[in-house]
Amino acid sequence: MTTVSEAAGRVARVSWQATTAASVVRVIGDLGPDTITDLRTVLAEAAGAHSWVIVDLSRTSAVHRVALNMLLAGRSAARRRGGDLLLVASPDLVRRVLHTRRMDSAFTTYPTVPRAMSRALAATGR
Repeated sequence: MTTVSEAAGRVARVSWQATTAASVVRVIGDLGPDTITDLRTVLAEAAGAHSWVIVDLSRTSAVHRVALNMLLAGRSAARRRGGDLLLVASPDLVRRVLHTRRMDSAFTTYPTVPRAMSRALAATGR
């Protein structure tokens, strides 16, 4: 599923796909208040397919605090189902945003989707 939000001339895309070990959510563009409804919908669908969810922020230019709260809720839901929510992002973006919000230890982050997928595969025994 792919959803597209457009606000103030900026376009953001949020999509997901199921794989053997996890659902992969991809975000392109700003992850802000204008995309929160799309993110909520996509996270719910992705979490419904797998208890392990990988959120790829590598093509995200900004992450708003509202989106971080949504990701935290997604992480909690995944953990209740025996999985986790893993982030893929450029270290600078994630480090800066998470540090600013004092959420440094809230998420496990990976530099690439394949690295995060390896973690999910190992956890699920596949």
